[in-house]
Amino acid sequence: MKGKEKQPLDGSFDPSKQLKKLDEIFAESIGRLGLNEVSASNEWESVDESAAQSTKADIDEQFIALEEKKKEKPKKEKEKPKETEPKAVKKQEPAPVIPEEDALVFIPPSDDEEEQQEHEELTSNEEYDRLFEELYHVDPPKKREPNMFKTEFRFINAACCLLCIFGIFAYLLFSQRESGFINSENRMLATMPKLTSETYLDGSFAKDMTNYFTDTVPGREKLKRICASITAKYGLKDSLKVSNIKTAKKEVLEEPSNIVTTVTANVNIADVLDEEDESSQEDSSQQEEQEKEEKEKETTTTTAATTKKKKEVKTFDEGTVYGSVIIEGSGKDVRAISAYYGLFENSESFANVVNSYKKDLGKKVNVYNMPIPISSAFYLPKNFEDTVASQPDNIEVMKRTLKDVISVDAYSKLEEHTDEYIYSRTDHHWQPLGAYYAGQAFAEVAGINYPDLSEYGKYFKEEFCGTMYMYSDYNEELAKNPDTFTYYKPKNEYKTYYYNTDFTGKTESELFFDYAEGVNTYSVFMGGDQTICQIDTDVKNGRTLVIIKDSFGNALVPFMVNGFEHIYVVDFRYFDINVIKFLKDIKCTDLVFAMSISSMGTPSHIETLDRIRTQ
Repeated sequence: MKGKEKQPLDGSFDPSKQLKKLDEIFAESIGRLGLNEVSASNEWESVDESAAQSTKADIDEQFIALEEKKKEKPKKEKEKPKETEPKAVKKQEPAPVIPEEDALVFIPPSDDEEEQQEHEELTSNEEYDRLFEELYHVDPPKKREPNMFKTEFRFINAACCLLCIFGIFAYLLFSQRESGFINSENRMLATMPKLTSETYLDGSFAKDMTNYFTDTVPGREKLKRICASITAKYGLKDSLKVSNIKTAKKEVLEEPSNIVTTVTANVNIADVLDEEDESSQEDSSQQEEQEKEEKEKETTTTTAATTKKKKEVKTFDEGTVYGSVIIEGSGKDVRAISAYYGLFENSESFANVVNSYKKDLGKKVNVYNMPIPISSAFYLPKNFEDTVASQPDNIEVMKRTLKDVISVDAYSKLEEHTDEYIYSRTDHHWQPLGAYYAGQAFAEVAGINYPDLSEYGKYFKEEFCGTMYMYSDYNEELAKNPDTFTYYKPKNEYKTYYYNTDFTGKTESELFFDYAEGVNTYSVFMGGDQTICQIDTDVKNGRTLVIIKDSFGNALVPFMVNGFEHIYVVDFRYFDINVIKFLKDIKCTDLVFAMSISSMGTPSHIETLDRIRTQ
């Protein structure tokens, strides 16, 4: 009806309400015929009442018939299988009659049949709605429309999936990849291989390319943390974890050492390139005097050793393996520790290589060996004491094997200060304070000036969470309790230069890289390991120190600035020229091997150290 707002029904049918509605419709129809001037009551009385009742009854019958017609179709579909059952039983025809069970199997309609069925239902619904509107002049009850966009939705879903796949592929392919040295893993990442006919034919190019893309995934550090977090929450429990800690071959020295080192440093060795006869005369006279002094020192040293008490070290009874490290304690006392697996034969091999250096350099160069203990030497939990090797015993084996080489006892000096902050808890390196005490042991045997710690500038770096966080598969206890990295700067005058690993490309720079932060905080010393560093100081004693080291030796360098006129720092892992020729060219007077005991006991490192001597 025009001008009248149609109200939708709720889908239910009430005849009494509909009859009342029809009365209103008839009254309005009379008004359309132009009988408005006649009163509604008089006009209604003039209409045949029986005819009106008949008309209303006909409309109700049509509506009810339509409702029943719509209900008949599903009833027939339900009764259809019941009709087939007696027919199949009565015929009892032999094969190839379709079995009764097969006749009842539901066969899903095809896509075309589904579309046709949907179209028929839609047509039927439209006819019903039209008739309903004609009878009642109102909107029919709303019904759920069939899915008209099934194909479109399928296309959209497929497009979204393909977009995600190719988006991730494009990100991994074209975004900036990781490169260079990764401190958290203490190694160089793979580099892009060069394509040549040889590498292509032998298959090495494809293999190296796979390693490159795998090793340099963008955001690899964040991804590793995410994966570790997921593993910790939903992965294996601690009781089921596969441990990377192995049991070491426990070796014991046959007898305690009674060896007293008689080799001392020649503190008046400034003129290392003098004529052989002059140097030999000086060396012989100095050696005689030093032997007398050493005999006098032996008694005092022995007396001091008998009266010195071993300091008690705070250790935990229990430690737990996470990743490839041992973790003990909790809160501010949490500490990650690397296990030590050194063998006596490897310690002997390293000492023999150092002996070869001394033999090549002769008496004109003081050669020192300073094995640096790792933290497990002092803080190992008691439940792991029988599973790792003894660091003091391996140091003793080196000491017994050395010939004409001065042994620096850093272990005993550090043992006196185990209640101080000498090792990081979240990093595999020591703290600079530990390096200061080890340097003190070196200064005593080298005879150099070594200022008190209060004469250095003191600097701090907070929130230092080091390499052990990664080695422990990102143990959150370490992340919640980071280290404070405290380092010291000498106050005397000096200049610092850097060279490439082949001793070319000299450039002046700083000794300290104060911007180093995060897991790379330890790189505050010289910015890392992959350069040759030269330091010229205001000390005028004619002595030139060369430190052949691993990363542990970096923290020693600032404490040597007050004791030598020239200092050269060389990482044996990144050195591309003959080291003996290099030492002679720079007029080296003192050579110290300052490495962690783990590096000294690694066969590949021993081979590298010997190779650079002869390359």
